[in-house]
Amino acid sequence: MPLAADASRKHDMIEEKNMELNSIFRDGMVLAADKPIRVFGKGEGRVIVRFLGETVTALSSGSDWCAELSPRSVGGPYEMQIDMGGVNVEIKDIYVGVVMLLHGQSNMAFQLQQSAFPREVYRYCDRVRLYSPKKVLEGIEALEEKWVPCNETYAGQFSAIGYHVGMQLAEELGCAVGMISCHQGASVIQAWMDEDAEARLGIHLLPEDRYRDWVKFAAWNQAGCLYRQLVQQVMPYSLSHILWYQGESNASVAEANVYGLLLKDLIRLRRVDFADPCLPFIVIQLANNQNRAGEAWSKIQASQLEIANEMQDVYSVICADVCEDDDIHPPTKAPLAERIANVILRLNG
Repeated sequence: MPLAADASRKHDMIEEKNMELNSIFRDGMVLAADKPIRVFGKGEGRVIVRFLGETVTALSSGSDWCAELSPRSVGGPYEMQIDMGGVNVEIKDIYVGVVMLLHGQSNMAFQLQQSAFPREVYRYCDRVRLYSPKKVLEGIEALEEKWVPCNETYAGQFSAIGYHVGMQLAEELGCAVGMISCHQGASVIQAWMDEDAEARLGIHLLPEDRYRDWVKFAAWNQAGCLYRQLVQQVMPYSLSHILWYQGESNASVAEANVYGLLLKDLIRLRRVDFADPCLPFIVIQLANNQNRAGEAWSKIQASQLEIANEMQDVYSVICADVCEDDDIHPPTKAPLAERIANVILRLNG
């Protein structure tokens, strides 16, 4: 039997059930250049995706489906057509460019409107865009679950680091920049990993060994919680880079001693999650802080610096000399963001 006929026969045996397109696939989305384009969702049945003259069919007999299209170079705006068991979706205003996962805790979440950057000098760019996955935990807020442009309405709500990095990349690379928010204030690294991570790595921490944020913000600091709630929402969307700024909530001595081990495993896990074994990972070292100086803080900083020499395609960015040390959330983010953007520009050079 010809393959096409065989596929058709298999489809006839599958009833379309609860076909859903993942919410990240919306008007205004940015796709990562030179990476496979994965379109995914849930439900049983046949999905047909059409993009830039290419047609791909995915057949799902389980709960998840994924259609993979060929990599594309930078450009846009484009349109994509998706047929999910007879339900047609058209996505417009699509660009191909740089896509970054903004990952970590409050210094990554720190908004432009909270920073020392004056509103009167904000710049806007329609091709710099942000997507925020739905946050379902009590006490967690998010932007609308859609791609929003860096304009007068939304710019102030962008991550300050994301805004400055995105604007510099858009200007110097001449392409669209998409950012995906995947951060939560006062979050421990274990919350961003699978719940078995500590046991798998041979780490045994007692409750009294952990930094106080673990209990104080227990709603989202259970092992694996933010991994399930946020990261898994956008897997396996193709990424250009991951920016990681975290560590303040693991600042006990016992946790600092194993932070490097946990960070290595987090990077390994993210590369598996997003099906990209060489996915560039940019680690932002904690800034110095007058109130948190000590053995644990220094050990975390050292781990964040050393990992660039221990893993391929991992890069460390130092910020102690360009950030205030009298605030756990240094309000000056532009010089730090410039350093991050320059790392990415070298990778794209």
